[in-house]
Amino acid sequence: QKFVSWRAMNQIASNRATYRWTPTTADAGTWEFAAFVNTQIAVPLLEVEKNSVRAIEVSCFAAQASGKPVGDGPPPALACVDSWAGTSTYVIKTPGLPAANITATANITWTVVPAESSVGNIVYRPSGTFTLAFNHADGCVSTLSPSTFAIVDSPLTPSRLGLAEYVTPPFYGFGAAQRIDTTVTVTCPGRDPGTPTQLRGFEVSYGYGTGPWTGQATLAGSTDDGAIASSWSFSRP
Repeated sequence: QKFVSWRAMNQIASNRATYRWTPTTADAGTWEFAAFVNTQIAVPLLEVEKNSVRAIEVSCFAAQASGKPVGDGPPPALACVDSWAGTSTYVIKTPGLPAANITATANITWTVVPAESSVGNIVYRPSGTFTLAFNHADGCVSTLSPSTFAIVDSPLTPSRLGLAEYVTPPFYGFGAAQRIDTTVTVTCPGRDPGTPTQLRGFEVSYGYGTGPWTGQATLAGSTDDGAIASSWSFSRP
């Protein structure tokens, strides 16, 4: 195990001590705290109990108190919520025709869902928008109306980001999809525009990914199995 840093506790009574740590934005992430006794005898540090380790995630900071001490009153209101924000691209390819594909590009904010989360398993729900495009390899153009959609939460296509902290090894993962209604018109060179086609309840995947969770400030990566390519990057706002 790596020993990162140590700070002394203030003894406030017999067998009682207190410790206060005020994190900064540079401390964002997941940390583990353990308490040790530094004896006057030249022996290694002894942990105060069999397992004093406590896990904590730093992701949100208190608002300024305008110089007024909080004292024993209520803590200042939080200036933010636990969330991630960034972009995702999901491409469904046509075998042998890489330029012919269905591409969804999304701007997503993932916000924690306390009711679905538990210690060591943090769940986030998406909001934002995604844009859909049907791309051709023969010069034809598909026009979608609409082509940009607001992300909504639906039990038919539950989309979630999860942080699994108490597994070995810890990881994060997300999947995002939504059913849409749109109209598609295909125009090809030298031909009259085709008849508009209505798509009702068409399911669009606009994001998928997974990776190791080490308390990092950015979740980013990419995958490509030849049929589907996905890339993503989310950071703390």
